[in-house]
Amino acid sequence: MVGEYRSYDVVTGKHGTAHEEWAPHAAQTEKSYEWWYITNVLRDGDGKLLFQHIAPVHFAGSSYLKAVGMDPNAGPGHYLVVISISDYERGLRIDEMGFAKVEDAFDAKRNAVKYKDKDIMVDWVFQGDAMVLKMKAKTQELDLNMRSVSGTVWNRDSIFNIDGLVGESAKDEPSFYYFIPTLKITGKLSYQDGKGNTISTKVTGEGWMERQWGDYMTMSWEWGSMRFFDGDRVNLYAFPQTKHKIGCYWRPDGQVKHFENFTVRQTEYFESKDGTWLSSAWQYNLPCKEGEYHVGAISKKDVWYGKSRTLVESLGEIRNAKGELVGYCVNESMDLRNTKTGPYNNVI
Repeated sequence: MVGEYRSYDVVTGKHGTAHEEWAPHAAQTEKSYEWWYITNVLRDGDGKLLFQHIAPVHFAGSSYLKAVGMDPNAGPGHYLVVISISDYERGLRIDEMGFAKVEDAFDAKRNAVKYKDKDIMVDWVFQGDAMVLKMKAKTQELDLNMRSVSGTVWNRDSIFNIDGLVGESAKDEPSFYYFIPTLKITGKLSYQDGKGNTISTKVTGEGWMERQWGDYMTMSWEWGSMRFFDGDRVNLYAFPQTKHKIGCYWRPDGQVKHFENFTVRQTEYFESKDGTWLSSAWQYNLPCKEGEYHVGAISKKDVWYGKSRTLVESLGEIRNAKGELVGYCVNESMDLRNTKTGPYNNVI
């Protein structure tokens, strides 16, 4: 530990347990950066589909502080938090974002990550196979109990060939990365409908949690988390600018297969309200399961407008080559003019 922050070692790739690495990390270079991230596919009390995600982000390194217009010598403890809910039945997408210096960002006794500013509170506990996530903001509030049925998966690539250490596009962009691909969720959720009404409901569903930290400043990528109805999970991380890819296939029996020989094709595009060109449909060719899959975003409103970039953060349906619905996929996709994908080069 460095003060209240953990240290890390990208040279040897040594790391603690997933629970130990839940704590924030100290900056070790100007590119030090980390986040906690969860995407939840939920059903309300009437069985209607909801998509919800939260991402607290720690701007530890000076380059990240500079990128958002801050004094690069301001030091650690500056956090961004992004919160969103999509209600597809009502055509709603509710987003909130906060940025603050947080002095008390971690409770070691509860193993809890915390964020608080004048508008948003997040408290996220990780103990054993359970997580408790509480959030309250201007237009949203939730209290979720989550239980892992998959355990933790440490990602791996050919750059380092070490469980947990990957190149975020290249060798000089090292990061530690683990994920929990299946969390069973129960809880309650409330949000405003934009007309002055509050919608409150009990929810059930499944979540996918990711944790990443290290020394990297890669600004564009293509990511998909495939959640098949048969319980299988596939994590796909691709970097068009360097052609580096990281794939992982997890099965409910605990088998894990790491691979890089997959392709992604962006097959549909649209212009967001701020003029960014983004993808809304993808074709995947994988070295596992049925091989070919197609994903289409349920709504083009699933876009995050951030301080430094605009990106798709969408829930989509997975269909096999026969057109059968076989699961859901959450996608992150960047401005295709920067990644030179889509109409520029359709194969990643």
